[in-house]
Amino acid sequence: MTHVNLNENKEVFIFKEKNKVWDFIINEWINISKEAIKSRGKFCVALSGREIPFGLYRKLVDCSPTLPWDKIDIFLVDEHFVHFDRLESNYRLIQENLLDHINIPEDNVHFIDIKYYPKFCAKKYENELIRLFNLKPREFPRFDLIMLGIGEDGHTASLFPGLSVLRNRKSLVVAVDYKKVDEPRISLGFSVINNAAKVIFMVTGTNKASIARRVIQDKDYSLPASMVETIQGKIYFLLDDEASCFLGGAKGRLV
Repeated sequence: MTHVNLNENKEVFIFKEKNKVWDFIINEWINISKEAIKSRGKFCVALSGREIPFGLYRKLVDCSPTLPWDKIDIFLVDEHFVHFDRLESNYRLIQENLLDHINIPEDNVHFIDIKYYPKFCAKKYENELIRLFNLKPREFPRFDLIMLGIGEDGHTASLFPGLSVLRNRKSLVVAVDYKKVDEPRISLGFSVINNAAKVIFMVTGTNKASIARRVIQDKDYSLPASMVETIQGKIYFLLDDEASCFLGGAKGRLV
């Protein structure tokens, strides 16, 4: 493993094998959840359904008996505006690969309702966050961990390049209508993502090498993934060898 500090808030970890990425995340999950439960009585994590590889879910299931699921609250980072029985549904993906195999109370799983029109559903999820985190006006929820991916176009969550919602730093949840995708999306906004205690980006495969360089090394702020800047938290970029191959031409020279 290669480890590089970009600055006091951002770190890059490069692994020779994808399985080592998943092992690292599991270890982070365990450590962060222990600390959160010790200090506040619960651990709040937001998952990006499609950007989290099945291998990680399988490892979470494998260590499920040792995790205090009754004190873990799982949220969705984003959702496709499709019914839960559709393959595109992030909730369906997480349910089939994780939730159906662990002993987590139903009330601890917070999905994004898609029964109404997108803006209404975004507001409904936002109100749920306000209630669950007991927020006052102009306060933002502080997740213990948010897990994200990076699309080949530089999007993260369902925040795509060039959209007006990228400038919205007040709404907790936004409705996204993007011409290049098949259906509207509902997504956590930057106000929530950037308030997290820790954000972990998972970036694997040669198809992500170019965009990883633009986000991590070039700091291309036209890309939504580059706009993730935690206020008082940490950002980890976890890459396999393939995704890291364009970083400075040498694994240790990222800045």
